[in-house]
This record gives sequence, C-alpha cells and structure tokens, in this order.
Amino acid sequence: MGFKGLYASFVIWAGLMMLAPISAQAQASDGQTLKVAVLANWGEVRVKQRWQPTMDYLSEQIPEYRFEVVPLSFEAMAKQLQAKQVQFVVTNPGQYLQISNQTPVSWLATMLSARHGGQSLAIGSAIWVNKSSQYYALADLKGTKILASGPQALGGYQAAIGLIAAEGFDSDKFFSNVEFTGFPLDSLLLRLQKGEVDAAVTPLCTLEEMVDRGELDRNEFRLIHDQTPSGYQCGASSELYPNWSFAASSEVPLQVSKAVTSALLRLDGDDPISRTAQNRGWTSPLTQFQVRELYQKLNIANTTPVPLLPVVWVKQYSHYLWFAFGFWLLATIYHFVLQYSFNRKSARLIASERELKRQAVMLEKLQSTAVIGEVGAGLAHELNQPIAAIVNYSSGSLKQLEQGKLEPEQANHSLEKIREQAKRAS
Repeated sequence: MGFKGLYASFVIWAGLMMLAPISAQAQASDGQTLKVAVLANWGEVRVKQRWQPTMDYLSEQIPEYRFEVVPLSFEAMAKQLQAKQVQFVVTNPGQYLQISNQTPVSWLATMLSARHGGQSLAIGSAIWVNKSSQYYALADLKGTKILASGPQALGGYQAAIGLIAAEGFDSDKFFSNVEFTGFPLDSLLLRLQKGEVDAAVTPLCTLEEMVDRGELDRNEFRLIHDQTPSGYQCGASSELYPNWSFAASSEVPLQVSKAVTSALLRLDGDDPISRTAQNRGWTSPLTQFQVRELYQKLNIANTTPVPLLPVVWVKQYSHYLWFAFGFWLLATIYHFVLQYSFNRKSARLIASERELKRQAVMLEKLQSTAVIGEVGAGLAHELNQPIAAIVNYSSGSLKQLEQGKLEPEQANHSLEKIREQAKRAS
C-alpha cells in the first residue's frame, strides 16, 4: 500500500473515532440501559432488593429506557461516575457535593424518610455505647476507640465530627483511634456489642433498623448526646441534614432527566414501591447550605476538584488518546516513507556521480592517448626526411669509396650534409 493509501485509511479511521462519542450519545436515546449507582450501605443484595422495584417503575414510566441499580461504595461510585459507567447516583448530599466537584451532576429530587412522618431531614449521626459502659456524655468519649463506616459518610462520621467541633473539642484529636469498617453497616454495632470498641458512630436509624430485623436488642445500647427531634423515631446525636438525593450526570439528556424527576415526584409514599425502597416518596431538591456550612467548619475541601485517577482519565478520554495515537502512528510512517525515499534518491545520486567521475577519467585517458599519437606521427614525419637524406649521402659516399672515386672534397661535402641533416633531426 502506498503513502496515499495509508493516508486515506487513516482519515477514515480518524473520522470514525471522532464520531464514536456522538454515536454513544445517540445510543443513549435508543433503548440504552441507564445505570443508577446506589450507595451500598447495607450490602449489594439488600440494595438491589430495596431499589430495583424503583428502577422497574422508572422503566415503565419511561419505556424508551431500562433502568438498572448498581450497588457501590463511596469510592467506586465517584470513579464509575467519572468513567461514565453509570448515569445516575442515589447518595447522601455530602457525597453529592464532593462528586459534583469532580464531574457535572444535577440534583433531581430528595428522598422523604419512611420514618418520622416522611421528613426530608433524615441524615445524621448516632453515637452508641454499650449500656453497661461508663460513658454517658460526649466528653466521656475523649481518648476512646470508636468505629465508623468511613470518612466520607455524612450520616455517620462527618456529622459526628461536626458535633464534636461544635461542642468546642478538637475534632482531629478527640478520639485516640478511629477504625473505618466500610459497608455493610451491621458490623459497627455487632462489634460494639462484643466490646471490641468503646463506641460506634452510625448513620441515623441504623440501630433501629437492626432492631426491627431482630438482630439487636435496643436495651443493650445507650445513645450519647441525645438530641432527637420531636416526632422522630430514631435516636440522633447530631444535627440532621437533607436525605439522600437522586442525581443525574451530564451525559443524561435533559428530557430524560425531566422525565425521571417527574416520575419520582409522582410516586406516592404509600405505594409498595416506596415502601420497598424504605421511603415516603420524593420531593424537590433541598438546599445544601447546611452541608456546605458543616464542610466549611470541618475544612473539608468540597470545593477543590479531585484529580482524575489515571485509569479513569484514560477511560474517559480514550477516543482522544486513540486519535492522538493514530496521528502519531501516521506521522511516524510518513517520516519513515520520506526517509526511505530520501535514502534511495541519495544512493542513486551518489552512484551517478561515481559513474560520471569514472567516465571523465576514461575520457582524459583517451584524450591523452590521442595527443601522444598525434605528436608521434608529427615527430616521425619530421624525422623521415633528415634520416632519408643521411642514408642517401652515406650510401653514395660508400659506393664512390668502393669504386675508388671518392675525392676528399666530395667526402667533406657528404659529411657536411650528413651533419646538417643530423642537426635538423635533433
């Protein structure tokens, strides 16, 4: 294949690569499965059981799409959203704030709690100790060992640290040791029950849900710094924040986001789908002012964009990388083609120069030979006459000498002529 053929193939390939993102977006409106990442605080199985009916409801309301629940941790949710592997997220407003600084997302609706009469403020912390312990007040926990689900948990560790700071303590040095267990949340209270730690910081209603399932006895635990609002069925130690939010990434078409929002707001709180999802339906997005204020007090860098991880960056911009690689490959091939052509032409020019030099040398030799021939011929012509005269004079003198007729005067005359011709020849 010639250079022109390679160039044409590259142009076609580059065009297809540039159209790939457009094709992917077009597929999003052509029966594509839309994945909804949900914070897996109780494990993957329970999350799917809880949320898949809601996904089925959305699929019925928006038949052009099929919605699928994807249980994820805090870290995995952020990574998959960056990599465009999920299109929606259901999580707490704290993580929503942090995610929104890494990739564009839109808050569509706020979940209403299944408890507390359908309140929208349902995110907070409960600090539990064993009832037989010596801890009664928040100050008693200074220097103790505690458990929490993770440093990114607004309903749990972050709200509890905010409470400690608000009470005038140094939140960074308050506990002697903080162990983060991750999800599911069960292990927090189960390990506290066994006496492995002094206290457990849990999201609001974690203990009550485990009691409802028959896994724990409420009377075995004591709530520290009880400030449960009136009418709430779960013990709270901290201030309460807006409930989980349903958010869409920037990849979701606007009309789809509107349709999802409308479907969620139409979902009745008494519907079996809502009861299975453990909520009382959805309401319009609530302000994030309380969460932002908490993060400012705790100096949590929710306003600083988090750099993309290398793997995520490669996935997100893979089509540009392929385009750049193709351009580099074409430039490299073109360079080698030019280099090869230049080397061939240079070799031909060098060979031609050598041939011309060889022919010039041969021509000089031929010219030298011709000149020598001409000089020799001229010299021979000039010598012929004197030699012939010398021969004639000497021959005549010898004959006269043989006949005895050579007179001294004649001999002198002949010798004089011979000498003249010899001088002429020389």
